[in-house]
Amino acid sequence: MTRIRLTVVVLAALAMAGSVFAGELSLADAIEIAFANNPQVTAAQAEVEVTEHGVRAAGSASWPTLAVNGSYGSFSGDVLYGRFIPGVPGDGAMPVDPYDRNATAAVELKQVLYAGGAIDAGLLKAMLADGYFGKAPPKSTGTEHFNLAWINAHAEVHGLDPADVQCTLAELTAVTVRDAIVPSDPGDVLVCGGGVHNDHLLSRIRAHLPGVPVRSTARAGLEPDWVEAVLFAWLARERLAQRPQDTRGVTGAHNPVLLGTIEGP
Repeated sequence: MTRIRLTVVVLAALAMAGSVFAGELSLADAIEIAFANNPQVTAAQAEVEVTEHGVRAAGSASWPTLAVNGSYGSFSGDVLYGRFIPGVPGDGAMPVDPYDRNATAAVELKQVLYAGGAIDAGLLKAMLADGYFGKAPPKSTGTEHFNLAWINAHAEVHGLDPADVQCTLAELTAVTVRDAIVPSDPGDVLVCGGGVHNDHLLSRIRAHLPGVPVRSTARAGLEPDWVEAVLFAWLARERLAQRPQDTRGVTGAHNPVLLGTIEGP
């Protein structure tokens, strides 16, 4: 029965291939021809190729990306270009001689350090036990507390793949951001600072805040990298408006006060 079925398959394959063999055909040749001309096998091979392309496309997320951008502008010498120039009286408006040109260019190379990494539950739990996360706001810290020595002080980190450590640190950030803002019942989360450029981090914050839009402050008209500049601009505006600031809960001041002084030229 097996021989009859094989003969039928081979004959069908030969018929589809349009081939005529005058001599004897070995079993290996017959199987090869059958596989090469069987439409089910061809379809399965195509599905395998599609899957392999999908795997490569998914892996491309870990490839370095290079972005280049620039701008150029020029102004004719017949117009007045109102700008502030040190040492020029008034508003600084002056003829542009003969052309005023400015050009900017930027090249950015990005590489996901934790591509392919996995969250280590033990390390994440140990890091979340740090006393800082349990303190009530307002609070602030930086690399004086969270640094490489702090990471290496956790026994769970030793022996882990560096990509897993990086991935776990990103998850630590996302979880602590969620824990800090959920009590305020946010309807919208605007992100600024360097973390806004970390696509993986933003995706994890979104995962921990289902139903809450998480987006860059750029979508609201504020450049996310201008955190300190915007803060000082706001403080200057408040000072010029003579509005005292209540920093008692932050600096230990006894009363709301005007921050800074206004000095003339």
